[in-house]
Parts: sequence; C-alpha cells; structure tokens
Amino acid sequence: MAEFVQYSDEASSGGGARAVKKVRGILKEIKPPALSKFATQEGGDSTYGKPKLQIEAVLENAQILEMFDGEDTYEPKDGVFHLWESYGVTDEDMKKGKAPSSGTTYIKCWVLSAQELWYDTYKAQGGKLPFNDWRMDKSLRKGPPEFVGKMVTLEKQPRVLFPDTKNPIVAPDGTKTYPNIIAVNKQGKPNHFCFVADELANPTKMKENVAKAITGLNPTAALRELMMKPVFAGVPEYAQLAENDPEALAEKVGLKLVGGIFGS
Repeated sequence: MAEFVQYSDEASSGGGARAVKKVRGILKEIKPPALSKFATQEGGDSTYGKPKLQIEAVLENAQILEMFDGEDTYEPKDGVFHLWESYGVTDEDMKKGKAPSSGTTYIKCWVLSAQELWYDTYKAQGGKLPFNDWRMDKSLRKGPPEFVGKMVTLEKQPRVLFPDTKNPIVAPDGTKTYPNIIAVNKQGKPNHFCFVADELANPTKMKENVAKAITGLNPTAALRELMMKPVFAGVPEYAQLAENDPEALAEKVGLKLVGGIFGS
C-alpha cells in the first residue's frame, strides 16, 4: 500500500526533550491517563476536538542515545527523563468506559511495541509458545507495565496506524489502493516512542554499530565519532581503543586497518 503522512498534534519535534529520538533508562513509573496541564476541556483544538488524555512515563538514570539530525544533545536534569504519549481518549469518554481504539498511536506505538518486545524476549529465553500467533494468548500480551522497574530503550518510530479508507487512490483501471496513515509529524519525523531492544545489553549489536560508524574513517576521526555520538557513551572502551590501539579496535569489531583507514 502507498503511504500517507499522519500529521500529529505537535507542530514539530521542536528542540530540547522533544528532539530526542532515542533514550535509555530505568522505567520508574507510568502515570495514569490525565489531562495535560497545558490543555482545557472547554477549549479543545479546532481540528482534533476536545484534548485527549495523556500518560506520562518517567525514566531514571536516563541516557540520550540519539537526537534528530541537526539538534543539540539534550541533557536530562538529574538523569530523569519525562515523556508524554496521547492516550487517544478524552476525559469524558474515559468516564463512559471507552478505551483507546486499535488505530491510535497509544496502541500501535506504545502498547504494541512493548508487547512485541516482551514476546521476543520471552521467545529468546526459551519460553513456551502455545499458539503460532502470540496475540491469541492473553498471557503473552504483556504491555508497558511489565517493564516498570527495568532498563528500557525507547525510540520514536514511524509506525503504520491504519489504512486511509476515506481517501483511496484510484488507478485508471478502477483498482483502489488505500494509503497508510503513518505516525509522524508535519516535518515527516516520527514523534511517538516505542519500546525497542536494548542494544547496549547486546554486545554483538553494539560491535556492528561501532563498525558501521567508523568504517571509512581514520583513527582520529573514529575517536571523534565514538566520543560525540550519545549512543556510544555507555561503551567508552571503544573510544579508548580508537585512541590507544586502533589495530585492536579494528579486530574487536571485525574490521581491518588498511592505510590508516578502518574498512572491511
């Protein structure tokens, strides 16, 4: 299917905390849905109606792994990072017992990504699978609360929300194609956090990331790359090797140092 940009209620990613693309930390708590302190029920957005409730998640010992291109690295105060995700339901609707629909960013990004990560981890650890499709077993649909108190990595991803059935693309032969609604903002940047695998806890994946980052660079440039990118802040040993023993660094990540340049 074709893709269509879903405009978020955020005008842009903005700077500071909003420009964070990927963050790692201990998920201290997920607060119950509440109305944003910047919104009022009476004066909702003219496009989206009354404001939706939000959930707030708090990460401690937070480490910013990646910012959007061109943005200065954000430093969480006292190592605490707060993020807010739309719950997709108004306060009035929640009081009536309504829950977020399956096509909201809350379900497709926040909840489903956590379920997928929990399932992948469960499977990797040899967990028993009673069904071919894990979604058929409620005991395997572990959501975000399952990760409270644990180290997590969250990344803003452009996930598919639902097909736009109201605006089909009609081909000359009459065939209809329904474009996907994608969770990105007006600048085309993803702006909803998803749970992803913890690469810092995966030595093999980290070696692959380092190799990719330094390929084509000399040791000095490689050192700068490993020192400046937040994603490598938690593994200083690679920068130390780039500075003191480039040959050992090349061997460690599966590269060669030929003519003073890292390559395969």
